[in-house]
Amino acid sequence: MKKTALLTTLLLFLFGTILIAQNTYVLNLQDENHYFEIADNANNDLDLGTIYTIEAWVYIKNTTHGNERIFRSQGWQIYVVSGTGSGGADATVRVDGTFMSGSIDMAVPTESWHHICLMSDGTGWTNNYIDGVAVSNGGSTDITGSSNLRIGSYSLASTDFIGAIDEIRISNINRYGRWSFSVSKNDPPFTDDANTILLYHFDNNTEFPPGNSSSKTFSVTNQGIDASDYFAWNDASFGEDLPLPVELTSFTAKAEDSQVTLYWQTASEIGNQGFEVLRSLSKDTDYEVLDSYTSNEDLMGAVNSSENNSYTFVDNSVFNGSVYWYKIVDVDVNGIRTEHGPIYAMPHANNVDLNPIQGDLPETFTLQQNYPNPFNPNTTIRFDIPDTKNGLVNAKLTVYDITGKKIKTLIDEALPPGPYQIIWNARNSAGQKVPSGIYIYSFRSEKYSSSKKMILAK
Repeated sequence: MKKTALLTTLLLFLFGTILIAQNTYVLNLQDENHYFEIADNANNDLDLGTIYTIEAWVYIKNTTHGNERIFRSQGWQIYVVSGTGSGGADATVRVDGTFMSGSIDMAVPTESWHHICLMSDGTGWTNNYIDGVAVSNGGSTDITGSSNLRIGSYSLASTDFIGAIDEIRISNINRYGRWSFSVSKNDPPFTDDANTILLYHFDNNTEFPPGNSSSKTFSVTNQGIDASDYFAWNDASFGEDLPLPVELTSFTAKAEDSQVTLYWQTASEIGNQGFEVLRSLSKDTDYEVLDSYTSNEDLMGAVNSSENNSYTFVDNSVFNGSVYWYKIVDVDVNGIRTEHGPIYAMPHANNVDLNPIQGDLPETFTLQQNYPNPFNPNTTIRFDIPDTKNGLVNAKLTVYDITGKKIKTLIDEALPPGPYQIIWNARNSAGQKVPSGIYIYSFRSEKYSSSKKMILAK
């Protein structure tokens, strides 16, 4: 990958360096009676017959559960059995229906992701699987008469699923064979093919109800699912996470004179073809593709990698003083696109050493005492810009001598909220060294002003 050493004058604090793993989601139903209902179509595709694979990744919380439906249709259902799954014990996930000779129970550990599967090849058996291991044969008849299918925390007993679901796929074939099979959280996401009836990735947290990624068309009704039901794969409430196709460890924007450089690093990649770079003048809308892996080999992905990979992209088509928003999109081998960002940067001609400081956003404006003080020849000045809800803040930081004569303007531009520090090297605007003495540094914005003394002692 292309690696570029950059002299950086401005690294924006807000969204400037972010740990990114937040653009692919799971459906976390949070013990709410939320679900979506799929009505069978004119082709009766939900009537699977005697050959099928029903599979999903589930995450069950360590708590006492109560007959919580994950899937429910007229002829079959999968649910967490009442009274199981607390105190570190396994939860019991039960599969039953009119198509089976009896119920089958699967012991599923809590607080971790597990693959559950129901599968038949039409020869008189229906096996249940946990993480690819066959549990038992429940016998089989047709799955027919399914006028609808409910996915989510639906329960006749008003006890709602306390956990999350992801990567649901229902197929009209036997995908893995009768015996145990290999399945891993490191596998790429499920894919669509001619035998896929339903496929849910839950990658878009603005879809209510969630969108079906298969080619089949159904009428779907949303029952209460909203943005609060989508959780990022790396959410802290999950003790163990499914891997992202691309796991970003950083995404930064570095602004210079008439130039913005994007830098990002991946910790791992699964089936990653490459990246696209998007830009907009607005945070939320009107993003356009600047460049793509299809035309720029520097943006091509590592496909499959468990090592760190670094990428850079230089945007030279920018104007000083304008704010630009950027996203990157990774595209996997199945065409699934995952967005990262946005971050923003403002190119500028100022040649001072201004750097944001990592930490929480300040609550108030603050100008701190420089350090060291006295100093020779460099000193650090720190100041805080709070979140004013108005976006960028016009900030000006100026150094004067004791008589009030301006020595140098260190900052005069719009900055995002954040704590900042800047180094003054005891030189004036012409680049000349200034003599020992007392100097005043003054910070000004629309709503705040403050000044402090500092001593240059050679």
